[in-house]
Amino acid sequence: MSLQQEFTIKIDDTFTGPVCDYSVGFLKFGREGNHETATPMGTGTFVKLGKLYGILTAGHVLKELEPNETVGLVRFPSVQPALQNRRLNLAHTKRVMDWNGKECDAPDLAFVSIPDG
Repeated sequence: MSLQQEFTIKIDDTFTGPVCDYSVGFLKFGREGNHETATPMGTGTFVKLGKLYGILTAGHVLKELEPNETVGLVRFPSVQPALQNRRLNLAHTKRVMDWNGKECDAPDLAFVSIPDG
């Protein structure tokens, strides 16, 4: 016999703020004539292990980003200024991926380092 319990979860800035503070969106740049475009490619989470800083994301996200291209990183509205963006040249990063390339197969994890300075 299974017992069902009801509970209440309060989701407000005290919960979502810290999530946004450690989250980042990847943008892939393109061009339409003289106009630069940016396409959202996925999200990640800022991580630190010892002195190593980087972004934990999904393998299928990192696979779409070439090792030598410059991508955009966008932080979300809980930080000030509301939207922060930066360009990151992936040629200056290291990447580790654990994904076999098959859609919906796990694990689907990737790590891209953030260079010092």
